[in-house]
Amino acid sequence: NNIGNYYRDKEEINKALDYFIQSAEVLEEVNNSNSASLTYTIIGNIYQDLGNYKNALHYFQKSLKIEEGIRSKIEKDFALKQLSDSIQLANTHALHNKELNHKKEMLEKEKSKSFILTAGIGLFIISFIVVFYQWRRTRKQNKVIEDQHQQLDESHKEITDSINYAKNI
Repeated sequence: NNIGNYYRDKEEINKALDYFIQSAEVLEEVNNSNSASLTYTIIGNIYQDLGNYKNALHYFQKSLKIEEGIRSKIEKDFALKQLSDSIQLANTHALHNKELNHKKEMLEKEKSKSFILTAGIGLFIISFIVVFYQWRRTRKQNKVIEDQHQQLDESHKEITDSINYAKNI
């Protein structure tokens, strides 16, 4: 392209065209589409300036075809990027929802554990109270029984003493 520009500046148009055409072919071989498209446009402009509209149209169409391919590739890349971003966003949302569901499950388990623990503590306290009252009642009954036993012992001693006294008399 530089050599073609050199000859174009010197107004040696035929040599410039040869170098631009060679450059365009090489650029297409190495898949440098942007530069090839620009070079075909330059060639089309030179043919247009020369009044050779048939060749000018041919090279403009080649440039246009490459530009459409580039635009199509860009559109595909953009669509793929959007699809990739959408998938990534959906995956992020799914992961977030999964984490939320996991947290909800863990919270439900914690609530269940708390409920069971609270119920267990409540049952323990109620059992303790019942046992405590039973213990107090049993203690009172034992005291009554001891008092009665003591009275019985005293009565037995009095009776025995009275019998012994009576024997002595």
